[in-house]
Amino acid sequence: MGTRLASQNGLDLDSFTKKLKLPYKPDLEQYDTGAIVRVKLRNFMSYSLTEFHFGPKINLIIGPNGTGKSTFVCAICIGLAGKLDYLGKSSMNLDQFIKSGQKEASIELELKAAGQFETVTVEREFVRKGKTSWYINKKPSNEAQIKKLLKDYNIQLDNLCQFLPQDRVARFASLRPEELLKEIERIYENGELLEQHNKLIELYSLRQERIKAMADIEFQLSSLREKRKSLEERAQQYHEYQLLEKELQKHETLRPYVELSTKKHAREELKQEAEEMSQKIKEFDQRILPMKEKLQQFQRNLGSTETRINEYTSAKEKYTKELHQSLEAIKEVNSDIQKLNDQRLSMAMDLEIHRKKWQQLSEELDTMTQKLDSLELLSEEETQELRDRRALIQDKLLEEQEPIDGLETEKRALMRINEQLETRIKTSESSLKSKDRLLVLDAHRFGNIIKAVKLLREHRKKMKLEYFEPPIISLTVTDAKYGPALERSIRFQNQCAFTVRNNEDYQKLARFLYNEHPDIGRNIGIRTLSENFSFQPRIHREEIKKYNFDGYLVDFIEGPREVIQMVCENDRIHNIPVSHRDIDASIKDTLSYKIRNENFPMSEFIAGEAYYSFNKSSYGSKQVTANIRGFSSSRISIFSGGLPDDKRLEIQHQIHECRHKISVNNQTLGNLLQKIKEKQGMLKDLVKERDDLTAKISRQTRAEKDREKYVTHIETFKDRMRVERKAINKIKHKEIEGTASKLVTKIGKLEKKKIELYELIEPTISKICELDEKLLDAQIFAIQENNKFSTIESLNESILTRREEMLEKRNELRNAYIKAKEEYTQALKDYKALLETFSDEDRLELEKLVADLQESETLTEEGVNAEISRIKSQMRLRRNGAGADSLKRLEEVEKEIQQYEEKLPEFDVDVGILDRQIKDLVSVWKPKLEFVIRTIARDFSENMKAVASAGDVQLDGESENFSEWKLKILVSFRDSHALMQLNAAQQSGGEKSATTAIFLNSLQGLTNTPFRVVDEINQGMDSKNERLIHELIVRKSCSRSGSQYFLITPKLLTNLYYGTGMRVHCILAGRWCPNYQDNVEFLEMGVADKYF
Repeated sequence: MGTRLASQNGLDLDSFTKKLKLPYKPDLEQYDTGAIVRVKLRNFMSYSLTEFHFGPKINLIIGPNGTGKSTFVCAICIGLAGKLDYLGKSSMNLDQFIKSGQKEASIELELKAAGQFETVTVEREFVRKGKTSWYINKKPSNEAQIKKLLKDYNIQLDNLCQFLPQDRVARFASLRPEELLKEIERIYENGELLEQHNKLIELYSLRQERIKAMADIEFQLSSLREKRKSLEERAQQYHEYQLLEKELQKHETLRPYVELSTKKHAREELKQEAEEMSQKIKEFDQRILPMKEKLQQFQRNLGSTETRINEYTSAKEKYTKELHQSLEAIKEVNSDIQKLNDQRLSMAMDLEIHRKKWQQLSEELDTMTQKLDSLELLSEEETQELRDRRALIQDKLLEEQEPIDGLETEKRALMRINEQLETRIKTSESSLKSKDRLLVLDAHRFGNIIKAVKLLREHRKKMKLEYFEPPIISLTVTDAKYGPALERSIRFQNQCAFTVRNNEDYQKLARFLYNEHPDIGRNIGIRTLSENFSFQPRIHREEIKKYNFDGYLVDFIEGPREVIQMVCENDRIHNIPVSHRDIDASIKDTLSYKIRNENFPMSEFIAGEAYYSFNKSSYGSKQVTANIRGFSSSRISIFSGGLPDDKRLEIQHQIHECRHKISVNNQTLGNLLQKIKEKQGMLKDLVKERDDLTAKISRQTRAEKDREKYVTHIETFKDRMRVERKAINKIKHKEIEGTASKLVTKIGKLEKKKIELYELIEPTISKICELDEKLLDAQIFAIQENNKFSTIESLNESILTRREEMLEKRNELRNAYIKAKEEYTQALKDYKALLETFSDEDRLELEKLVADLQESETLTEEGVNAEISRIKSQMRLRRNGAGADSLKRLEEVEKEIQQYEEKLPEFDVDVGILDRQIKDLVSVWKPKLEFVIRTIARDFSENMKAVASAGDVQLDGESENFSEWKLKILVSFRDSHALMQLNAAQQSGGEKSATTAIFLNSLQGLTNTPFRVVDEINQGMDSKNERLIHELIVRKSCSRSGSQYFLITPKLLTNLYYGTGMRVHCILAGRWCPNYQDNVEFLEMGVADKYF
């Protein structure tokens, strides 16, 4: 078989290139501005060098998988400064698009320019781990210039309606309706619809801001008007306060006159009291004169007695001192006698002690000698022989012990396995008894949720965080038959979401999950509760039971109220009626009619194994669409509570298997223990012999140590005996010299001296006794006289105290009189000066006030002060919150009210202007948008009938907030099903692909897009639908209004429709391709038009 390599088959490339006509020149009149005329790739992905020449209409790019079809799509995006995210390849970098083994790559795109016969070339060169170079028409440029060029040509690589790579096909079905609407607006004409839409959103936002500002102004005005009313009351109080202030000034002016009168009266009273007190003191002195004389006599008697006592005391102290000196001398003599006696006794005791010690040491020496003689010692050769014999036996024991150690290791391993199995059994049994649903969740599906809940349970107290666990753990249905319905109604994200009450707890939980543990918490949701939520349903329960519903879903669940509120807020289960049995078709028809024609406030319900949702639109064909989603009511729901039967059986089976393994292991353990016991029995004799030898060696070692100890002790005893003998001989030598007799003689002399001292102190003691008697008599007499003197003196002191008090009182009165006189003189002077300052009118008012007070008998200091206190009290009542500041604040409030009242019409005018601007812009924008949507809907609906039951495109513009306007794609692939909204989870892959292809085809000719790229949109389609959709795309693209279209597919069915203007690009790549040449003849060799 021949090879397919061009070089080996002898293919002459020159003969082929000669057949080529003139270089290929496309008809540029057929291309729209911005359409792709040519693409040249060098070292890009799988291509070393290639060039594409595209037609102005549809370009079908086909080829086997891996040949480089999608490489063209990547080249468009990267060559036109698009982000890798537009390709669904955000995880890659630019270096990964350079051909393996090459350092640099380039992409060159030739686009149709605005001129009739002009093109513009955009080129991008990039180096591995280096920078990118941009060129426009071979001249250096930059990325900003490229993006400006794309904007001029309305090329939107980030718009899925224009550029739909293979990895982003699924993303189109996941577009939110709001996003889809804006994508359509953006590609229509020059994006003016999107600009108008964004302008409307901006105007609406401004209008809401103005309305809010008006509400704030109204609130401020209301507050200021209330404040003005309060300030007016305070101003009135301030006026009354000023009147009282004048009255207070009059009374204060009168105060000096009243005080002067008071001072004059007080001065006269003090003078009279001082004179009376002087007379009383004279009379008192005449009465106490005899008592003073008697007291002086007692003082003289006490003086002479005290003199005698002092003389007796002095003489006694002298004789007592002499007696003390004699007694001290006797004490010293007794001490010397005691010392001599102790010395004499010490010599005898020392001799006896040394004799006893010597005798004791002699006996211990005999005992130690006997112990040394009784020791039985072996020779060194005999001892070494015992050690060698023991070593041989030990080696043999170690050799025999190795198999036993191996068995012991097996035993311990089996015991550890049994402990692990027992632990597993306890855990499984606790799972059977536990109500914690965390133990039964599928670890593969809910792995992160399980980890997050366990982690939060560990840190809950430390974090001081209040949260509620996800519904899949905390909620349970009261009846298992409602479990599947509840699971179908709550979105998966909400099933797995934590609940918190406030923003503070949200921040703590978010920081813990998303920042501190992102590997666990990154895909887990957190829901915050609203403050004013009501569980009240839109339709009363008695009403829904008329339609054979059991109640609302919320009626059949239990758990934390906060978690129930969260699912009600997010999935409206308090407004979803449920019946575990299917309801009659007539009831469904009735409900559908009431929803469609009577605005019946029910948008969804559950009956049997189906979930019904209704959506009514005011745009498009104005159909009422119904989504019917089925589910199985027979399966066990995660909300049913407790362990499912299959899970329970699985756990019980695991427990049984563990117990069986433990039983098998116990049998093996029994066998091991028997073997260990048998082998240990065989070693018993060797162990006994080894122990006997060890005992003998130990005894010999101890005997050798005892011998050394006994020998040491014997030598010690002998040395100590020699010391004691020397001490005995020394004491005996002192006795021979007569030391004892000398001590007795000294003691006798000291005794004689002590007797002489006793004879000297006897006369001194007699004199002391005589003096004690005289001193005692004098002291008794002094006490008697002193008692008499104390009695009279005590009486005299009280009398003198009374006289001193009277003198002090008189002095106080005199001083007070002098002070009152001075104060009166000064007050009179001040008052006269004050009167000089008064006008005649002031004097008349003061005289009138004096007359009034005299008439009311209150012209006293107390009366005037009382009147002043009354006036001040009245002033305090009117001073609270009042004052000159109140008038100033009243003016400020009036000014603020005026300013706000002037601003309010301005804001009202602004709102009116914004309303007119919105109305004017809507009148332009909405008809165009509705026209676009109707055109798309008409084309889409007609085309969908060819591949499905029905289809529609509806504009949802019910909200006055233009940011909430939506574009809904509705489809039905079965005759029995109503239209349902397209979403990523609802339809199959083939249905989504077919819907996407038809929708994009409906945009052809309607939107101002120079080209549209769709990569492998036919994935999952059956052959029938693929042929039909292919024909629709070709017909639409080849029409006069169709823009350039790139359709990439790996397969090519038979009997496909091919239209005029369609160009097919077959990509053949592999080792059989000829070596490339960078010249026109080679690069254009595949252009079929050059051969005709």
